[in-house]
Amino acid sequence: MSLSERLALSPELRDRARWPTPAVVEDRHKEIYEKRRSAVFAYLEGELLAVIYARFAVPKSEIYRLLSRCLEVQPDGEIAGCFGLIPGYRVRSYSKSTRVKATSISGKGGFAGAFLQLVSEHDDLHRFIEQQVKKDASKGAKKIARQIKKAFLQKCAKHRAPNEYPFIVSDEGARALANYIEKIKISMLSVDAAGEADSAPAASSSRTGQPSSSQLLRPYEEVEMDGHNADFYFVLKVRDQNNNYLLTTPLRIWIILLIDRNSRSILGYSLRLGGTNYSSIDVLKCFAHALTPWEPKELTLPSLAYKAGAGFPNSCTPSGLGRLFDAVHVDNAWANTARAVRDRLTKSIGAALNVGRAATPTARPFVERLNQTLENRGFRRLPTGFKASSKEDRDRAFREASKYPITQDELEQVVDVMLADYNADNHDSLSGRSPLEFVRAWDANSDSPIRRTANVEKLLEKISWFEGRAQVKGGDGRLPFFRFKGADYTCARLKQLRSSVGHSVRVVGSMFGDARFVRAYLQVEGREVDLGIAAAMPPWHETPMTFAQRRLVSAERRRGLLPHVPGTDAGGAFLAVREREAAEKKGNANKLAKFGSIRSSESTKRPERPGARERVRAKDWIKIE
Repeated sequence: MSLSERLALSPELRDRARWPTPAVVEDRHKEIYEKRRSAVFAYLEGELLAVIYARFAVPKSEIYRLLSRCLEVQPDGEIAGCFGLIPGYRVRSYSKSTRVKATSISGKGGFAGAFLQLVSEHDDLHRFIEQQVKKDASKGAKKIARQIKKAFLQKCAKHRAPNEYPFIVSDEGARALANYIEKIKISMLSVDAAGEADSAPAASSSRTGQPSSSQLLRPYEEVEMDGHNADFYFVLKVRDQNNNYLLTTPLRIWIILLIDRNSRSILGYSLRLGGTNYSSIDVLKCFAHALTPWEPKELTLPSLAYKAGAGFPNSCTPSGLGRLFDAVHVDNAWANTARAVRDRLTKSIGAALNVGRAATPTARPFVERLNQTLENRGFRRLPTGFKASSKEDRDRAFREASKYPITQDELEQVVDVMLADYNADNHDSLSGRSPLEFVRAWDANSDSPIRRTANVEKLLEKISWFEGRAQVKGGDGRLPFFRFKGADYTCARLKQLRSSVGHSVRVVGSMFGDARFVRAYLQVEGREVDLGIAAAMPPWHETPMTFAQRRLVSAERRRGLLPHVPGTDAGGAFLAVREREAAEKKGNANKLAKFGSIRSSESTKRPERPGARERVRAKDWIKIE
């Protein structure tokens, strides 16, 4: 790790004063612990490795190893911190991949890691144990284990069969339970490392290595974003042009989430059907959703309803509409770091982009924790939900999905209700309040500045619209036109300007809108003349689709998979071919589902034409030949 890399760690990780710190270190380990601590802290401050070795006799390889131990995420979602510098301290527990059953054990042993597997799979068990430890913090681990063993086993019976762990061991997991309680008690002995080492350790003090400073933030000051492939399958019903349903094979969905660190509120989200990953357009849709006033969906599924008070901050808090976030923490996935995302985030929204490492959730703990919560309490509880660690369960969900086909609208209803309800759930970390209640209380009792946009629609346009350059072509009997993103465009004004051939045109289009229409500005003698709305020419003139969808259709045409008939519509030909193939084989319906829905022409919003004052007088530049 170079100097630039170590300084690129999130500020919360570099703030060692907030690392979880052991209250007491055994005398036999204290000297080594202090030397390691001084060496790692000096490294994070930017001191040269050669200087560190000369002062503390700790080599480069050991520095890297120790820092990796300190940043190791623990089962409770926090990092080890200074605990990782204690010799012999286990920062990574043994992980068991298969569930222990009576038939899988021969003779003695074979239960290593079984208890940790049990509590990691079922979050309610961990919370139950943690609550009991906080309640009786003054008692020893073994005494607490004896008191709660019966209640703990009753909760285990809801998740495990009689022939599974812990019921198949002689003590029914009593010793493992006591050891787990002891670990929780040790973690609660960490002190608030802001120099208050003399204060008595509190049983409720939290060990956090990601931003424990989140409590010092204000809402919307720092947010986290991540894409997650949800653990459930679904079969989608796709309508063809004859209004008949076509069924896909089982699919999964990507959910891109934006969550506030301070209030834990889900600010916005976007969805992507299938695929190996999400795109930069999905990221921008997530930002747009966070800024767009939320309205409850019209629910058509039976027994599906919003909880009282459910919703999103942009419409359920007094100052939520148009509220802007200051910094966004993401991993280094391509979609998150694309130029389109950076430009719109920094130039339009005015926020900073903090990029961390992929597959390292330490710097983005809240969104990672949210993903786990949604899986354990939501997606995995669906009839077609599954545990990612179990191939058997995954295969079972894959087979069950065909029993519950749904439309894309119904799928969106399920996700919207789940996420809106989360914002109305009470959180222990928020003193028993829901994220929405927390934001309202903060705004009512704080004088902190709030960054908002006065014109939400204008900002949404800045996020969704993009620019490009094209050259006007024509001549030899053909009226002027320009080519942009694989299609030819023209308009009434441009057709009149035969002398414009060869000039440059600035083109503005919408990422989310109808690619058939763009706005064009002709560059003439240092001036920019608004040509108004230019429309796509055949074969892109009839079926409304986005630029991303048009790229897919264009690729099909280049490969010779679509018929080329002059004057016909390529989008309609694509749908006809795909629907015919889907009727023959379900797998082909997946391509239609991933392609996305086609917007009706009635819902297509064309940009307004400029007013009379914005136009340039015709006699100054129009030349009619």
